[in-house]
Amino acid sequence: MKPSVIVAASYTALLFLLSATPSEGTTAGWIPAIHPDLADLLHAPAFGVLAWLLIVSFRSYGVGRRSAVIAAIAVASACGVMVELLQASAPGRNPSLSDGFMDAAGILAACGCYLLFHSSNLKHRFPTRVSQ
Repeated sequence: MKPSVIVAASYTALLFLLSATPSEGTTAGWIPAIHPDLADLLHAPAFGVLAWLLIVSFRSYGVGRRSAVIAAIAVASACGVMVELLQASAPGRNPSLSDGFMDAAGILAACGCYLLFHSSNLKHRFPTRVSQ
């Protein structure tokens, strides 16, 4: 198994573990208190990183750029839905539609950035070397 897949799988497992962790108000809670608004905002970068890792994993197996992005959107979105469903069974946690929207925003932002940064046109607009 390639290292990029191991990293993506480990990160996904971490997201699921954190989602299944009871909230601070319960006896089993071990996550430090985070303001609820900040916790909601953290969904975007968390799932953006997941999407990026998935793209890199798919690309390491020779999947085309656009196909890798589409697959990453599908897999990361499915993980987002599963995370929200998992939260329903964790004491003190509940699934939230706003969390789902933040997941989607992070996924789409990361995929858009990936496509932008790996665009062949971008190399012509912003050359990396200064010609002399």
